[in-house]
Amino acid sequence: MSGKDVVDVISNSSSDIISFSSRFSRIALFQNSFLQGEFYHPGLVTLAQKLFSKLKIFIELNQLYQDKSRIIYSNFFVAKYSFWKLYFEISERIYQIADDKNSEIYNQLNSYTIHRIKDVYQFKVFIMERLVSIILEKYSIDASIGLDFNKYLSNNPYEKVFFNIFQELDNLKSKFLKTKKIEFINLYKNLREETLKSFKL
Repeated sequence: MSGKDVVDVISNSSSDIISFSSRFSRIALFQNSFLQGEFYHPGLVTLAQKLFSKLKIFIELNQLYQDKSRIIYSNFFVAKYSFWKLYFEISERIYQIADDKNSEIYNQLNSYTIHRIKDVYQFKVFIMERLVSIILEKYSIDASIGLDFNKYLSNNPYEKVFFNIFQELDNLKSKFLKTKKIEFINLYKNLREETLKSFKL
């Protein structure tokens, strides 16, 4: 998207938060943004769970399902001031824990993980970039989608081939969240497993 495209979307939206997370495969093929992060940074979920427990945010990450209205990663979002107040309140507390050498998870938060094969960043970075998803969950906020996945997938022909499958995977998660019927999760897991045989993350 160009800068003008983004501004046009924002200008025509009344949403509190707009998601521009661009890789539909990473949204569709994972239960939630933290399990997506776990795939690339093993140990992330366990550490994030410890951190959220300290913050008294009781969300079980291994059981959490999110569709495209709640999965946001890499900070691809725009939000109103009311949202940023919630974000700052929690992120400030995370900063304090990560900066406290007496904290039992200080070393883990500040330890390094590989990113993009050769770069290394601290684990806390990858928790922070997914914090938005936790706030959406905690306050039952849905983000509107600012990116036309079908249009912009033209830049990635490999993902475009699987676009309809990604849509179905995301729809199954949405149906589960609305109905709580476990059969939608079973269908999701089966379709995901089949898709991963031919689509390599």
